[in-house]
Amino acid sequence: PAGLEATLRMAQLDAEAGLGHRAIRRLERLEGHPGLADAASAARRDRLRELSRWVAEGEGVDTFGPWPGEERSDSPLEAAVDPLPDETWSELWREPLAESPYERAFRELRRSGRPVPRTADRVVADGSLLVVMPAADDDLVYVNEGHVVRAIDRLSRRERWRTPIDGAGGQGLGAIGDPTLVRVGGDRVVTLSGHALGNQRTGSGRVVCLDRETGRLLWATDLAEVSSRLVDDPGADDLFPYGVVALGEDVAVVMARRVTNRLETIDSLAAIELEDGRVRWLVPLGSCGGVRLGGTRPYASPVAADGRVLVNASVGIVASVDAADGSVEWLRREPVPLRDGRYSAEPWEISQPLLVGDRVFTVAPDQSALLELDARTGTSLARHDGAAIEAAQPRYLLGASLDDRPIVLAVGSDLVAYDADDLETPRWRYAERNEALLAGDSGVANRNGIRGRVQVVGDVLL
Repeated sequence: PAGLEATLRMAQLDAEAGLGHRAIRRLERLEGHPGLADAASAARRDRLRELSRWVAEGEGVDTFGPWPGEERSDSPLEAAVDPLPDETWSELWREPLAESPYERAFRELRRSGRPVPRTADRVVADGSLLVVMPAADDDLVYVNEGHVVRAIDRLSRRERWRTPIDGAGGQGLGAIGDPTLVRVGGDRVVTLSGHALGNQRTGSGRVVCLDRETGRLLWATDLAEVSSRLVDDPGADDLFPYGVVALGEDVAVVMARRVTNRLETIDSLAAIELEDGRVRWLVPLGSCGGVRLGGTRPYASPVAADGRVLVNASVGIVASVDAADGSVEWLRREPVPLRDGRYSAEPWEISQPLLVGDRVFTVAPDQSALLELDARTGTSLARHDGAAIEAAQPRYLLGASLDDRPIVLAVGSDLVAYDADDLETPRWRYAERNEALLAGDSGVANRNGIRGRVQVVGDVLL
């Protein structure tokens, strides 16, 4: 009875604080509790559940647009915005990214008059340094170039503020594995400093929170420092954050990685209080053996939705974690390649789960199939590994809606659209519909000319 009473009280406090999804998750844990045989306790639970659902309907934590019809999805890399107007496009302005990794890598050579190596042309052709992903919120566009964050007026191009978040970026960058994307939640801006390389993050590698209006630094959290305090292991301070931050009701959630001296890869998940930057919980997810020297397991980003955090880590883990306390709701172990992945992935192709109603779609950690799972239990509903999937070689998934039906977009060597209820039969394939346009392109690595993250804009893809 004491446990039942405590859970009901905590759920009520969460609902009163506007944390509807957290309250719902607490109440779900009471299913089957013998104390609910008491009619008064059951009625109290039911009233709290209705209150929590009402609160949850007004939360709106996702500032970059949910899956159509899914009000609580928080998927930072599937930016669905207002439909495009039916008129000719015209460029309003352009802004140089003087501190971007590409500029830092090659500008000194250009200034000196020395010849720029052929690698610069290859970088441009492959888009391997397309890591800066602008994020728009109301009248501002936020840009994180790795060690400096800027807010630019969307209409006038005037720079509102500029905040250094790390030391000078340096020039000798290796292969970058994740994009830099700012996440906006209420009056706060959250992002990561530096860039993820093979087994470390450049600079201080911190999770950083800024004031949305002024750019003032509110807090900066070093996960390596926290890990070294919690874990009695000499290598604990090698932990670094990666991917794109996901925002829950009152926490920022981020993936973290540590690579041991034996090249073992260990992935974790951390939740940081938005209010003050304290780490609420840090949960190890899993590990796997290393890849060849100089290689790395691909990076991924979490998704926060309905009080849970969904992850698909390349160490062979697909899991759902409670955002309130870090408890693992379900976890699936999937095969991983002994060496490098089947397909290379650029920073803008970083993967994350896709939530569609009560189903989760994700690229398998070994990139051999698309997995369809029950969101509540993690039970496998289907494994899609047919010829259509193999031809697309998907690196990541996006969600859209067409004729009020959910659509799954698989993006990789091709761009392929599927009905969410039939991932075996493509609705269309970009390469087939644009043969004349792509006639001069060849090779799987070319990705049919796609460079940069595909974005869903109404019924149009950019």
